Amino acid sequence: MAILYLPPVQNPFIAPGSRLIRSIDIHIQNLGEPEFDILTHGYTVNMLFLEHLNHLAVPPNPDSLVVLRDLLVPVDSLFLQFFTDITLFHPLSITIYTKNRYGETVGLYTHANLVTIR
Repeated sequence: MAILYLPPVQNPFIAPGSRLIRSIDIHIQNLGEPEFDILTHGYTVNMLFLEHLNHLAVPPNPDSLVVLRDLLVPVDSLFLQFFTDITLFHPLSITIYTKNRYGETVGLYTHANLVTIR
């Protein structure tokens, strides 16, 4: 199992009391072999507000990409976690777009911004 997360302390836009971010889009893509499942969790200080389980096929299959769009972000802090059923990180790409209340992108976070745990 591979675990990746984006802690709120690394994200200046999604911090306790922040009003800047209203929603996020998450793009998750399998870039190679093997196919795998990924569980996405989003937490606030008090609760789990996002839970998605997706299967990512091998590219170029269209099911190798999952896009979670317009996920409303609570006004308190946000913590994202991604759990896979594989132990490798190299076939995985995650991009998080943060958007303001007008739907404009104000932040972009990639796989490089995520902390990995094996």
